[in-house]
Amino acid sequence: MPEAYKLEARPVLFAEGKFEGELKAVTFVAASPNDLKSWSAINCGQFARFFRDYVPSDLADGMVGALRMGQCVTFPGTYTSSDFGSRFVYVHNGIPVT
Repeated sequence: MPEAYKLEARPVLFAEGKFEGELKAVTFVAASPNDLKSWSAINCGQFARFFRDYVPSDLADGMVGALRMGQCVTFPGTYTSSDFGSRFVYVHNGIPVT
């Protein structure tokens, strides 16, 4: 049976400059009783679209709104490592942008 992970998204906001306070990236943390995975993805406007693959649209939009306000969000339910294939990373011309 595949390992079951809880998934959390932690915002990284710009600390200064023109975009101060805006969402720069998200660090994802997937935790199971036996494993911990984490990765980061820069904000290219992809999060709501990717989140909708896992949760209803209104919840996805609310989660992205919370991230933009600097709040951590936890995805409902559990996931397997195969669910992280896209890793919520924006891909441009076939190359992941991280």
